[in-house]
Order: sequence, then C-alpha cells, then structure tokens
Amino acid sequence: MKITKIDVSRPECAPSIPIVSAVAHLDCDLTELLPYLNATQEKAQYFPNHPYLRFMWRGYNIVVERNQVRVVPFVDDQAAKAGASEVVDLIREIEAKKDEITPDHTAYEPPAVMDILKLLPKKSGCGKCGYPSCMAFAAALTDGEVELKACPELERDSVPREYVEKLKELLS
Repeated sequence: MKITKIDVSRPECAPSIPIVSAVAHLDCDLTELLPYLNATQEKAQYFPNHPYLRFMWRGYNIVVERNQVRVVPFVDDQAAKAGASEVVDLIREIEAKKDEITPDHTAYEPPAVMDILKLLPKKSGCGKCGYPSCMAFAAALTDGEVELKACPELERDSVPREYVEKLKELLS
C-alpha cells in the first residue's frame, strides 16, 4: 500500500478558518480491509453498502474508503501531510496483522436524530454547543461530528440524570 499523493485543503465556505484536512490517495483498494479496521478501532462506524468506515484516532476524524483516507483537523499543511501518512501507517499495521484479527462486518446504525433531540435539555437552541439549533446538534451527534460533552446544559442539576445516561447509551 503506497501513497500516490496527499491533497490538503481548507473549508471552501470559510477558507480563513485554521482547519486543514488531508486526503491520502492510495495505489490500492481498501474495501476488503474495512471489516478489520472496524474490528480494531474503538467506536468505528462501518457503512458496507457505500463502502467506507469512519473512526476517531488520536483526536483525528478519519474516513477510509476504497483508495483514499481522509483525515481532519490539522492546523497547517505540513501537519496534515504528516498526520495522513501516520494514519496510513496505522492501516498498514492492521493489514499486516489481519490474520490475527476477526473481521467485524457489523454495519453502523446511527440513532435517530429525533430520539436524541427528545432527550436534550433545551429545544430552542441556545447555541452554547456551537450549533445554531438543538436539531443541528442532535444531527451532528448522530454523525459522530461532536461529543455529548459539547452541550453545557447537560451538566445542569435540572437535567434528569436518566436523560444523560440514555443519551450516552444511544450514542455508544
């Protein structure tokens, strides 16, 4: 598995935001390796029908599909290229050990956005989480883009602890 090139980019909608993403293009198809990654990466989200796999590793959001690996966030181009190479090295290590790994073909089933929204403390969208509405925050939770702790309202004493526990269960 060789990297043929690494593209780096910034969000098109806000190029001044200091977030850089990297896409490592590979000389091979990783589709058959996805169940092995699914088995080894904590909280991986495997989508066999598309096929791709998403997971977090060392604070990076990673998407592995066919012949490329997408990694975000980085602060600059150099860090993006180095980080993408590091993730490809991780995938190479898993490929080398795949005879020792039982593949996990379980497809990810995200919780329903409405099920999450019902358990959030505010429905009006206070914006403290960084999202414009609680619905947007709930959608980001189901997509794995944000963690539950981003909602400071969940720490309030007035929020029933069983709601918080149910949210954690839905998102695990």
